[in-house]
Parts: sequence; structure tokens; C-alpha cells
Amino acid sequence: MRLFLIALSICSLGFGEWGKEQEKQVAEKAVAQLQQEAQTLVGFVTYSQKAIDAIMKSAVTSLRWKGSWKLASELESGWAQWKDQLVPMAHAHQTHLGIRNIGDFEPFHQWLSEAYEQVEADLGYPHCYSQRISDLKTINHGLVVVFKPCEYGYEEFFKHFATNDPKYRSLLPVVTYWGTLLGCYAGSYGTGAIFVCGGAAQIAESMVNQSLAPMLAPRIYESVCQKTLRMGEKTN
Repeated sequence: MRLFLIALSICSLGFGEWGKEQEKQVAEKAVAQLQQEAQTLVGFVTYSQKAIDAIMKSAVTSLRWKGSWKLASELESGWAQWKDQLVPMAHAHQTHLGIRNIGDFEPFHQWLSEAYEQVEADLGYPHCYSQRISDLKTINHGLVVVFKPCEYGYEEFFKHFATNDPKYRSLLPVVTYWGTLLGCYAGSYGTGAIFVCGGAAQIAESMVNQSLAPMLAPRIYESVCQKTLRMGEKTN
């Protein structure tokens, strides 16, 4: 028995080291992909929509476990109506950059806002934060600033995009976490390596928090605002 326990400990140590290396590799690959694909508004919003979809499923599951079946059903059906709206809106916004009509994104933003507040009131903030359901609020409020960065100024853009506040995480790290998690789940399905996905997502989020977010923020801001300025000059 003693020899068996020693052998098991040695195997667990080796397995743990292998798992950490796998997590790191998955995280680095995800961050590289994000850096390549999310530098445009449409690319970033595509990542965000996938994240919202996963968060909604997590929220619905938590609500059902708690017995809040009515709210779970309302959330599920409401999201089904809105889920395909965000990326087309980003395409339209990028095509007509500089045209700012009041209320362009309010219906989507308002529904998500009301939905999240109901979920947090039902489940409680600690549960929403620990299960990352609160990331829905981050995406919802962060995207408003990303869509119209020039109206808010660089300081506010950077706060929403790249800086965690005391209560909620910031936008780019959140989108990175969910993009990494979902990509890892899809890529490792049936391989037995799915256990590394949570750790890989956390590593990728940390990497983005420390380096990629501060680098991407000024690039996206300057790119959008320079195009807006040129559009304004052409119309004058």
C-alpha cells in the first residue's frame, strides 16, 4: 500500500506539471489569436457575443439549480431573441463610422442591463462574481464605450476596456477569459485534456491584464477616432 501511495504521488506530480504546461500553451495560443483577430471592432464584438452566450447559459443553469425557473426561462428566451443582433450592429457601425444616432444600441444594452440586475438580485453578487456571471455586466457596459470611444475620451475608454474596478472585471480580460475557455472546450472535446481549460483561461486573462490590454487600448482608440475625424472632415 505504501509503495502504491508513493507511486501515485509521483504520477500526480508529473501529471500536475504536464497540466500546467498544457494550460500555459493553450493560454499563449489564445492570447496570440486574440491579438490578431480582435483589433477591429467587428472582431472584438464577435468574441464578446460568444462570451455573453456562455455567461447566459451559466446564469440560466444557476437560476434553475436555485429553483428560479420563471426567471431562467425569461432569460433564456430573451437572449434567444437578441443574441444575433450584436455582430451585425458592429458591422453597420464600422461601415458607417462617424454616424452617431441617439439610441443606436440602447435596446440591446437595456435588455442586458435589466436581465443582469434581475439575476444578481436573485442569486446575489458573491455568487455572480465567483461564477463569473457578473462578467455579463462588464461586457454590457464596456461595449458601450468601445462602440463610441471618442465620445467618452481615452481615459474612460481605458478604464472600461483594460482596468478592473473594485467590484467588476474589465472588458478585454473578461472577453479573453471566455474566448479562451470556449476555444479550449471546443478544441479539447473528446481528448481528455478538457481539464486544463479553466486554468488556461485564467492564465490568458492574467497575461492580457498585464500586457496586451495596455497595448491594444491605444491602438483601437486611435484607429476608431481617426476614422471618425476623417469622416467628419469629409462631411464638412
